[in-house]
Amino acid sequence: MVEYSDTEYMVCVAARILEDRKSVFVGTGMPVLAACLAQRLYAPNLVLVFEAGGIAPKLPRIPISVGESATFYKAVMASSMDYVMSLAQMGYVDYGFPWGSTD
Repeated sequence: MVEYSDTEYMVCVAARILEDRKSVFVGTGMPVLAACLAQRLYAPNLVLVFEAGGIAPKLPRIPISVGESATFYKAVMASSMDYVMSLAQMGYVDYGFPWGSTD
């Protein structure tokens, strides 16, 4: 039997919640792990929205923060923090994982 940590379990459960063709506001740490896992396994058309302004990037690797250049890599749009916050405020973002633990 394989043992999983509580953190690993939470990331997996969060990834299963995210649906294909929806959008998610992603934060640093566990939220970005869950969103990337969901995108790779369950929801290939999940749109990741990063607080710093990257919208739907093609992540070459897991970013260490929401402001890292990887969050803009081949993105559909490179916007700003106030723009993505306004998208969330207007209800255009389906899910939100804005912050989380990095351990």
